[in-house]
Amino acid sequence: MTTPTSTDAPSDTLLDIANRTIQREDADGRAYEAFYEAFQARRFYIVVKPMPDGEVGIAFRESHGVQSLVAGEDRELLLEKLDTEGLALQEVTGFAILRLTEQEEFVLGIMEGREIDDWLLLTYEQLVLLARIANMQATPSDTDPTTEAPQPPPYPKAFVDWLYRYCRDNHDIERCWFVIATIGSPRNLDVAVMLDSGGDSYHLERIRQQARSAFVASVHLYDEAGLSRIAREDMSANVRRHPPLFDRRHSQHFLARGLRALRRHPVTHLRIDVEPDVEPK
Repeated sequence: MTTPTSTDAPSDTLLDIANRTIQREDADGRAYEAFYEAFQARRFYIVVKPMPDGEVGIAFRESHGVQSLVAGEDRELLLEKLDTEGLALQEVTGFAILRLTEQEEFVLGIMEGREIDDWLLLTYEQLVLLARIANMQATPSDTDPTTEAPQPPPYPKAFVDWLYRYCRDNHDIERCWFVIATIGSPRNLDVAVMLDSGGDSYHLERIRQQARSAFVASVHLYDEAGLSRIAREDMSANVRRHPPLFDRRHSQHFLARGLRALRRHPVTHLRIDVEPDVEPK
């Protein structure tokens, strides 16, 4: 992988760099790589709150159902502009902020000056893409080797049991494959559902709703076309070589159902190697 040439001069603010890269309408993977290089090592102050165990937690803000995190490189400006009564400021790197996307869904507001035009706003989708670039570029020294990467369970039993029942109860679904895919890095875990049915769009929307509560926020559920786009190849035949999670031909006799309840449903595991210059999802 080629590291993009740095696009920032000493006088550039992060907002300047963002306007030249990820905030452009034609922003591509290389733009995200360039912004990541400028963002990941910068040090920001964020607001934290005391926790009962003596630790501190991130003081996210919420407005209209959207969770946000405010950050800034100027500590005094944050203290001046934010209500921090009972709270504190803690210094973190941009890399550490990206790690938060593995457990929390939020937008990031970076205060770079006193005026409204001095704010840089990054959506959760932008943050996740930057985090995935971080994962693909990470070396063992970037992470604590004693800490395992957050990820969905290797076998997400509650979700696949629900998915099997959903397919069984919707009679236009003939077969269903459930895929766990590592994309570019073991930390970049996503899932996919492929259906042979008469109404894929309707069913996949219902399945996505269920997946939102079953997996951590950064896990994306792909359909068949989306999985092929991210892999840059047709994944249909590849996945269909594996046993389906659900097959309409499965016996629904109560003894057969009982045996299936004691066993794991078939799950397809894929490793997809991709270059960092991918389009945002």
